[in-house]
Amino acid sequence: MVQEKGKYTVITGASSGIGYETAKAFAERGKNLIITARRKNNLEMLKREILEKRLDLDIVIRSTDLSVPENAHQFYEGLRGYEIETWVNNAGFGNYDSVEDQDLNKISRMLNLNIGALTILSSLYVRDYKDVEGTQLINISSAGGYTIVPTAVTYFFRNLPHE
Repeated sequence: MVQEKGKYTVITGASSGIGYETAKAFAERGKNLIITARRKNNLEMLKREILEKRLDLDIVIRSTDLSVPENAHQFYEGLRGYEIETWVNNAGFGNYDSVEDQDLNKISRMLNLNIGALTILSSLYVRDYKDVEGTQLINISSAGGYTIVPTAVTYFFRNLPHE
């Protein structure tokens, strides 16, 4: 059951790094949060940290592995009762192994997360909120997406030169 607490900001990949800090920055601005990542214990730690400073906020934790293709749809559908002002796609990971050393299961999870989940979640959010004033979609990418590393082409594949 969704409590009526106003608008929310969704942040994927909020259990560490940029996502963790992004959640704290939105909370400092008085935004209710829906935070998601695989590591629920890290999300709970983030929630405690935020609520130490901002008891007035509602922080919703949704632990899910967005590298599993069907989880992106399920995650989004599970948020239908919330008014989402901002959606931040931050979840993602890289793989710096050479092609000959690739773990194909890991590569599949990386592509599902970095491309599949990002595209699905962005598309669903835009469909639902394109005409809602004040809403925004923020997609965070790593610097690695703009670099060429010849031995790690499965992660750095996006910017190979084109003729």
